[in-house]
Amino acid sequence: YLYLHAGYLLPPKGAEVAVGSVVFFGTIGATVPIGTEIKDDKSSYITRVEGVVQRVQFTGVASVVDGTVTLPPNLEIPSCNCVANGVSVSATSTSLGFSFPAGNIIHGDTVIVQVDKTDAVSVFSSESGEQANRSFGDKLKTKVTIAGINKEAGVLVLSGGKDAEKVEDYRKRVKFFMANPQAPFSVNNIKMLLLENMPTLKHVWVKGGEVEDGKVKVYIVNGEYSITQDEISLAKKLIESIRPAQMKPDFIEVNLPIVKTQDVVIENLLPASEEMKEEVRKNIEYLFSVDLFEKEIKQADIESTIYRTERGLERVSSFSVLAGSFLSESITLRKLGNVIFQ
Repeated sequence: YLYLHAGYLLPPKGAEVAVGSVVFFGTIGATVPIGTEIKDDKSSYITRVEGVVQRVQFTGVASVVDGTVTLPPNLEIPSCNCVANGVSVSATSTSLGFSFPAGNIIHGDTVIVQVDKTDAVSVFSSESGEQANRSFGDKLKTKVTIAGINKEAGVLVLSGGKDAEKVEDYRKRVKFFMANPQAPFSVNNIKMLLLENMPTLKHVWVKGGEVEDGKVKVYIVNGEYSITQDEISLAKKLIESIRPAQMKPDFIEVNLPIVKTQDVVIENLLPASEEMKEEVRKNIEYLFSVDLFEKEIKQADIESTIYRTERGLERVSSFSVLAGSFLSESITLRKLGNVIFQ
């Protein structure tokens, strides 16, 4: 009954996957392919980008206590085997510091640490739910052997995994938002209200449903990919007109999302006529014209868009995409900058 009669106005919140990043260790030049599966005994994760092992180095002044060196924290490198002042050591990395056996290092020495690792590799969990969240330093293992890559990877962060909303929690939320006799206070209603009454707006997003961390967080952007103080004030006024009586006005936040400009760089386009370039540019503009709030565009999306470009009997035959893809980022909207041909 609850889902049948309330779901069309205020749908229950579904489970969400965990996203984040890990680092892999191994031999310099070894590559972790896109789509690599890593796992522990509870969850599995898939890499979204390629990772290449390279040598990184950082320096710190040693604090030595009871035979253990502690350097300042380095939260880009989880616990691993590394080289400190030319000696191989097993290091533990936490928010309190980067530590390992002192050996010949004494208090106050300058220590150079070298680690063979990938940059942060973006991953997502194969299953939804809170059980997929992990903390800095947790260990995951590759499902299959990858040449030159160590079996264990270290977590930088994995968060955002959520269980599906429980029936009783959903019931409470429905009762709360149905308490306002003026209008249902829902995601779709907020969006419709703002877009119908504010023709200058290009997009409206209600972050995380109706309430997140005790706040109604609404992000808006106008046709210039900005927002004025008058538009923010009007949006707040409209939202407050359907605010449930129990909700205080200061629970409503209206902000501009982070807007990032993305250039697309194409090399060696063939045919290379100005007319073909213009057709490619139009198609890429169309690709970027959709709502790209917290969304990603893969290189494959750009490549398929270019390959589909036609001008009369001409079709694109070859090219290379040097830049243009991007991963999803929290409260971030992407807009197209320039389409550059080299």
